[in-house]
Amino acid sequence: MGRTITLEREYPNLHKSVHTIDNMLKQAFPRLIIPVSIVVTWEVLYQFGLVNEATLSTPSLILLEFVKLIRSGELLVHAWHSLYLIILAFFLSCLAAIPLGIAMGAKDIFFNLFDPLIELIRPIPPLALLPLAIVWLGIGVSEKLFILIIGTFPPIVINSYHGVRSTERVLIQAARSMGASDRDILYKVLFPSALPNIFVGMQIAIGFAFTVIVAAELVATQNGLGYLLTIGWRTYNLEMIFVSIIMIGLLAYLMELILRYVRKKVIKWQTVNDSPLKTFRR
Repeated sequence: MGRTITLEREYPNLHKSVHTIDNMLKQAFPRLIIPVSIVVTWEVLYQFGLVNEATLSTPSLILLEFVKLIRSGELLVHAWHSLYLIILAFFLSCLAAIPLGIAMGAKDIFFNLFDPLIELIRPIPPLALLPLAIVWLGIGVSEKLFILIIGTFPPIVINSYHGVRSTERVLIQAARSMGASDRDILYKVLFPSALPNIFVGMQIAIGFAFTVIVAAELVATQNGLGYLLTIGWRTYNLEMIFVSIIMIGLLAYLMELILRYVRKKVIKWQTVNDSPLKTFRR
């Protein structure tokens, strides 16, 4: 008892830190049940000879290949190359798409000007533009950045637009009655109201970005996770193929978690993690 009091005096935030770690573990446990179950089942089936070794590897061998590629630095180099392009394209898309989407939602003139172009580009698969991008920009970083922006721009701008348009009119009227100018309404009413939709668009854009970059790196490149995937395919290295796929998923999930954290800090008035079913009787 005396030792506990001494620790609390020396480390006043100790109890809070322990409580935070405990909550993190409680949240992580249910998320790991299905992945761990799949891996264990997969390994057991392989060890009992129920899996064709020529077409499917085993988690233990994939883990060894993962460690090998990490130690050689090859996996980190390729992962960083893909991640760098995705982050850069995502940042540039947000920089252009969010203001444009808000402007389209706030003023009909901007909507009439840009909506036809956006709706024309939106259904076109970004990879369909890859041949043109190579012709225009050559083989390197520029053409991949171009198709990444083409892929990530539409979901962000469309969700930003709908976020503004879904703003409750009573909020705008209340702001007007208090003498708010158009600038005040834009920054203090429309933009905060559109933030939940904007983050949804950003989440969708991240998924598109990983799909586009991996497919683009399968063609005419010597860097990136898509290229590492190609090496595994050409050499029939199943473990390398699985490591590339798993790394893509891990990076995408990491970016998703970061975005959720930022959303939670920015949109403090909205609880995004609680289920509405919690309000029901058990």
